Amino acid sequence: MFDQLMELGFSLNEAKVYIALVKLGSGTTSDITKESGVHRVNVYEIIDKLTNKGLLSSLKKGAKTIYSVGDPQNLV
Repeated sequence: MFDQLMELGFSLNEAKVYIALVKLGSGTTSDITKESGVHRVNVYEIIDKLTNKGLLSSLKKGAKTIYSVGDPQNLV
């Protein structure tokens, strides 16, 4: 999956964050940071970028925001 995301124009860290969320199913920024190994500040930027592209969705639960992978059709 990593190679396919890179071919679609994902940066290295974007691919790591996306794959981390695929593995997790859903998670907070902290969960994504731990799973992906990408620095938290960068995770916030990448989440914003991928959400704006329609690749991630978010749900507010109390003080936390839970992210999940959106429709895979949006990848192409």
